[in-house]
Amino acid sequence: MKATIEFDLDNQEDKMAYKRANASLDMAIVLWEVTHNLRHKLENDSDIDKVFYEILDLMDKHNLAIDDLID
Repeated sequence: MKATIEFDLDNQEDKMAYKRANASLDMAIVLWEVTHNLRHKLENDSDIDKVFYEILDLMDKHNLAIDDLID
């Protein structure tokens, strides 16, 4: 089975959909890290700022710029 997805990169909506499709693996990796590993890193720390810092750090490590994916 094959699937072909076509984007018109001159169309702003298609361009945004293309960026989202290309970022989907990185988003899945970040979410997996958050749900499986972040809690263990912060087990003894209840500081909410550190939680958000860790999430942003994971996003940065995977070159996931959420502002580029949400219009």
